[in-house]
Order: sequence, then structure tokens, then C-alpha cells
Amino acid sequence: MENQKRTIREWRAFRRLNKKKLAKFIGVSFPTYHKWENGRAGEIRFRQAILLSKAFQCEVDDIIFFEDEPNLKLGDGKQRELRKLTS
Repeated sequence: MENQKRTIREWRAFRRLNKKKLAKFIGVSFPTYHKWENGRAGEIRFRQAILLSKAFQCEVDDIIFFEDEPNLKLGDGKQRELRKLTS
């Protein structure tokens, strides 16, 4: 069964993960992670996106990073770069 797209908040709740532990796993402060969940993310780096996908046990494409633009996709070059980093 294919994963459905979910926001960062939805994935965390779905996987029953703790915000503080997740922030530590990703390597960001709790306030930074909290901003991401509340749609005030300034910047999410590729490495952080990969770590989120590992924590959520999904593909990076299954995560909606910006709720205001849920169909925002990484460019083709960035997708190839992500595949290299995750394989």
C-alpha cells in the first residue's frame, strides 16, 4: 500500500513520535521544529528532509513541508541528489 501525503505534524502524530525527541534526531532545536509544524519554516535542508522521512518511515515525497503550498515539489535535480544520499 502506498503512503499518502501528510504534513509534518500529521506524520509525527501518525507515527506517535515525541516532538522533542524528533527535533533531536533531526539535529534542530525544539523551537525550530515547532515552527516547521506550524507552517513557519524558514528553511528545511535536504539532510533534514531525509532524516524526517526516515523517522516517519516514508519517502520524502510523502511529506508536505509547506501547508500553504502542499503541491510544492523538489526540482528534478534535487530528487536525484536525494536518491544519491538515501541509497
